[in-house]
Amino acid sequence: MNINQIQYFLAIVKTQSFSEAAYDLFISQSSISKQIKALEDELGISLFNRNSSQRTLTPAGKVFYIYAKSVYEQHKDMLLEIENIKKNASSTLRLGNIPVSPMYNNFNIGADLALFQNNRQEESINFDIFESTQSEIIKELYNGNADFGLVRLEKIPNPDDFDSIILSNDIMVVVVNKDHELANKKQLSLKEIAKYPLFLLSKETELRAPVIEAFANQGLTINIHGESPRPKIIQGMVTESMDITLLPKNVVDLSTFRDLRIIPLKEKITSKLVSVRLKNNKRSELAEAFWDFICEVNTVITTPSTEPIMPVDAKM
Repeated sequence: MNINQIQYFLAIVKTQSFSEAAYDLFISQSSISKQIKALEDELGISLFNRNSSQRTLTPAGKVFYIYAKSVYEQHKDMLLEIENIKKNASSTLRLGNIPVSPMYNNFNIGADLALFQNNRQEESINFDIFESTQSEIIKELYNGNADFGLVRLEKIPNPDDFDSIILSNDIMVVVVNKDHELANKKQLSLKEIAKYPLFLLSKETELRAPVIEAFANQGLTINIHGESPRPKIIQGMVTESMDITLLPKNVVDLSTFRDLRIIPLKEKITSKLVSVRLKNNKRSELAEAFWDFICEVNTVITTPSTEPIMPVDAKM
């Protein structure tokens, strides 16, 4: 049994004629007769009375009609919903980002999205933005459930699988309260700050591990007092305490947190925040246009670097 047979059956019921149903459906009468015969053979019972010029339903045919009409209507509704999904999919950009990415001062992905939408006012564009860990975002890219991801370049397991655009070249700095005893230092080493409690970005930002690794490489014990994926929360905590934090310089907001001071770190802990997409993946015209737009205002990496996130200077 298939949907065409159900359609033919309903057309015959409507017209009470094989020939008129065939005419309405633009097929031959022999074809519609064969399909109905095959349907009746499958069911093992006749659906139409054939002893008059008008094709009326048998008792079995009347029962079949009730369900056939319902199935056919549901089939049409299903096709319509799928078509709507396809249309929406072609006008939707799905972007995954690690928690820290919306907090930057040197770029604003929201502003880029708005500008892109303004440049294409004739279209209705939907932006589906979700926040997750880097591993989940990469997984969604591989599964085809996301168009782009904002992630750490150094933490991409197979960088050659992706096209990348640099959004921010990050370098970690020490951030303290203006009244902290270290606030007037011109530069600080890991050894100098190791004895102080640290409030760090949590692991889902992909910046906690390299900080811990930097301390370990220096043979230093790290005193973690707290952590959060939100740089603004951390800055608020440091403003009200004598804690120290290490943050990418580009997320430190001195206009809001005026009592904070930024001090360069002697050991370089660096990272690149990038927008990525899976290479050679089939994508919509809209997704291609958005990528081209982002490329115009950022740096494209044709061959992603596999250098470690943390080129740490020699021990003191």
